[in-house]
Amino acid sequence: MKNILYKLKKHLRKCYGTDQLNTFFLTLSVILFVINYFTRNHLASFFIQLILLLTIFRSLSTNIWSRQKENKIFLSKTKKIRNFYLITKKQFNDKDHKYFACPSCSRITRVPKGKGKIEIKCPHCKQIFDRKS
Repeated sequence: MKNILYKLKKHLRKCYGTDQLNTFFLTLSVILFVINYFTRNHLASFFIQLILLLTIFRSLSTNIWSRQKENKIFLSKTKKIRNFYLITKKQFNDKDHKYFACPSCSRITRVPKGKGKIEIKCPHCKQIFDRKS
């Protein structure tokens, strides 16, 4: 019994674990589970189980390079959505500033509110763009 537990611990130390893509899959499966609770669709149940199995597979995988590559692709595809959410959240909490994403590098820049149309220089890539604050 101790030998099995030792081998399991040794394998789990090499596993990838969780990342943003796994978190997205888990959130999606919970949302689909709640919807499926009311609709009782067998195809949706199968899809939920498939997503959960994929999440478990990714978490227990020892091929770390492939899992990181998948997560990097996911993050690059969802960058605009995440930036929009982050800008909206920051603007809701900060009433004295406005936040803009740089058109070239997508970094978020903070400028003072109420200055009219201003020229903004991105501190990261030095791109200049005009926005109304």
